[in-house]
Amino acid sequence: MSVFKNVNTKKLTLDEIGLEQTEFTDKLLSIFKDAGKSESSLCYWIKSSNSWLGCKTPIELLDNKDKHNDITHAAKIEVAGIWHG
Repeated sequence: MSVFKNVNTKKLTLDEIGLEQTEFTDKLLSIFKDAGKSESSLCYWIKSSNSWLGCKTPIELLDNKDKHNDITHAAKIEVAGIWHG
């Protein structure tokens, strides 16, 4: 029996969280999928505070093209298990 029985496991899509499909969101999704993660994982990550981004959420920075490299770097760190110990 899973200890996560009552955890909400809704599968989110980029559309459901209000993000349009763009070349950049496709790039982020590719980073996650290449690491065996789902679109839903990207959706939860992109709306979560991230210390690599100065404790901002990636979604807060998407409109700032100057921050795209930072977001891409943070996404790669997120899916690289070794960074998390």
